[in-house]
Amino acid sequence: MELIAPHSLPGLTKTVPTTRPPMTSINAASNLVSLTTGNMAARAATGSSVNAPTANTPAAATSTQVTLTQTPPVANWPTYDPPAANSGVLRWQRAPSDPLSLIMSGNVTTSALGNRLDQLGTKLMSAIAGGATSYSQSVLRPDPLKPATDAELAVQQANLQSSADNQFALTIATASGAKVTVRLGSSDDGLSAEFSVTQGTLTDAERGELGTLTDAFQSAVNGLAKQPPAVDFSGLTGFDTSLLTSVDLSATLGANGTTPQTISYHADATQRSMHVDSATGAFDVNVDLKNLQAIGSPKAQAAALDAWLTRFDTAQTRGNGNADLMGMFKAAFAGLNSHYPPAPALPRITLNNADMSVLSGLADFSASISQTTKAPNPMRPSEIDTFDYQISQSTQIGGKDTLNRTIAQQTQATLTASYHRSIWAGVPLNLTTDPKSQNYEYVKVQDSATRNVDVGYRDGLLTHAQAHRAASQSMQVMRYEVGKLVSDVTTPLSESGTNDLMRLLQSAMQNDAASSGKSAATDTSDDEDATLGELRKRTQLEIDPSRLNGN
Repeated sequence: MELIAPHSLPGLTKTVPTTRPPMTSINAASNLVSLTTGNMAARAATGSSVNAPTANTPAAATSTQVTLTQTPPVANWPTYDPPAANSGVLRWQRAPSDPLSLIMSGNVTTSALGNRLDQLGTKLMSAIAGGATSYSQSVLRPDPLKPATDAELAVQQANLQSSADNQFALTIATASGAKVTVRLGSSDDGLSAEFSVTQGTLTDAERGELGTLTDAFQSAVNGLAKQPPAVDFSGLTGFDTSLLTSVDLSATLGANGTTPQTISYHADATQRSMHVDSATGAFDVNVDLKNLQAIGSPKAQAAALDAWLTRFDTAQTRGNGNADLMGMFKAAFAGLNSHYPPAPALPRITLNNADMSVLSGLADFSASISQTTKAPNPMRPSEIDTFDYQISQSTQIGGKDTLNRTIAQQTQATLTASYHRSIWAGVPLNLTTDPKSQNYEYVKVQDSATRNVDVGYRDGLLTHAQAHRAASQSMQVMRYEVGKLVSDVTTPLSESGTNDLMRLLQSAMQNDAASSGKSAATDTSDDEDATLGELRKRTQLEIDPSRLNGN
């Protein structure tokens, strides 16, 4: 007789002592397990063992293994007769008698990676949240034009779980010490899906928190499965760090090709990071969550993110950067700077609204994006196409207490790029060794911008407040016609300056004091808005030197 458990999948194995008396129901995953009917009952009636080992499932040596299979709700799952393992054109790791196998049997017949992985991440995570502890299934679609022996097919099937063309692995460490691993694999000839809970037992609260990441994991997989891949990881940043201590996601796309793309993501209570490496280029984004009291309001965060996304677009345009790679970089930066954990309730040093107005609003970060270099001109191989963009922010909050505090924040952005472009609009470059093809401009770009804010208090009184900003831009354009250099023009522009913020900060603190007794619903005064707006204007990073004049 086979036992059915809601919210669990085959591969969830409970060990039942052989001395235990017979029973008609057991409690698993906090749900009552009842006897099944139909095909399962028929198998029991014939005397077939639930635990009979297959070619891929070794028998237990010292205990009885009971496989708990989810009963699909009628509203969500069609009624079907599961085919026997390895029947027809599909070869299964185990008998496909569960709803997830049904999804896999449909997905494996599609070609688009997104369709192949549809729903799989969500279902696996939901099973873990429902109490399951392990699951493993793979389905191979043998090539009818390339007959293979059973041994060769077995190797191909094993490769689906160890070295598929496209691999995704989610690893979660919990506060209780348990480790959750979820894996998906897809190759042209098959699919694999598996999970395990090891090194401990999940608590109810941990399972509940894992349940909140089901859609987030599927969204991340769906994004990476697109062409070109997209980064949609923001949902994986919003977990409760008191229950889940870390979340890691790694993916390899086109693992068996000449230039696979790799993605790695990590998040815990103090940091977040993402690294992407591909044939087009690579990027890194790192976010430091140690100075949470320096993070601004949701409105300030959104404004700061918008400003950075605009700077990214400007850098891509000036340096002729790859749009797809920059799109992934932008999404990664925005995603890792979302769902910040709450600031400590009682920080050692408290910042006021005036202090916050001179800070960016975002957590500290470092990020870089670099494209694979190319030498597209065979006549001048020393002319290479490059794109390298680096940004960072660092904040220091010091002093012996709130009344005697110091606040400093440094931000920088640099762009180094070079590229070839046609001298005729609408006519693409086709550089060869023929001088007649050598009609182009070779452009070199070198931009940089810095921002340094420094504020200090003594006995509660403001002692100094200033912001130093600098920006420079340089573009060199070398024009060639029929292979000959006809012009070489460099356009440099730079500006720097220091703003004294004492008067504005004191005015902002007076506005704070005046509005402290007002209700939260009271509108901000025009004077307060104007003061804070002027502070932000004089302290934000400015990459255009012409805009620093007089500010």
